Amino acid sequence: MIKGRWTFAALVASSTLGAAAAANAQPVRTININSLPAGAAVRVDAMSAAPLGTTPLRRVRVPGGPHTLFFTLDGYVPGQIQVNIARNNETFTGTLTQAGSVYVSSDPDGATVTIDGNEVGTTPRRVNNLTPGQHIVEVRREGAQTFRETVTVGAGALATDGFDNDVARITGNVLGRFRDPAPFAWPQGEG
Repeated sequence: MIKGRWTFAALVASSTLGAAAAANAQPVRTININSLPAGAAVRVDAMSAAPLGTTPLRRVRVPGGPHTLFFTLDGYVPGQIQVNIARNNETFTGTLTQAGSVYVSSDPDGATVTIDGNEVGTTPRRVNNLTPGQHIVEVRREGAQTFRETVTVGAGALATDGFDNDVARITGNVLGRFRDPAPFAWPQGEG
């Protein structure tokens, strides 16, 4: 007898919770998603989620309510927008910023490179998908002086910048100094 009552109570609790969850569930909506530029992969609510596809996306089915749309495209800084899906046929557009890059080399190779305090590898190293703006680049090697420089990374501009010595150099999309990075001219004719 007790066993039967327990099962019935569990079923009642389960069906009540299911009804409450269903009452709070948002209806599925059909939306459109664009990006500037087009061709970005789109994910909903987590960068690690499976992509919905690439923009432009038409008539995508997503539960209504608040969500975060994540956009990724090679050569661009990952972006996201907060949306509240309230009705069918809404269109949401994410604008991506073109990324910059920095190339760091040293003589000899193998120096540790950090950008904004995060270790990114050893020289020679090209670091892509940097947000345009200022970044602190540090090059260090055991037994040698540590070199630090603030570089301003631009979006889509190809330029060079270098340390004031012949131990390490940085090239990349640096605002303000636009010249062909190859061959690299060492400061004061060194190199």
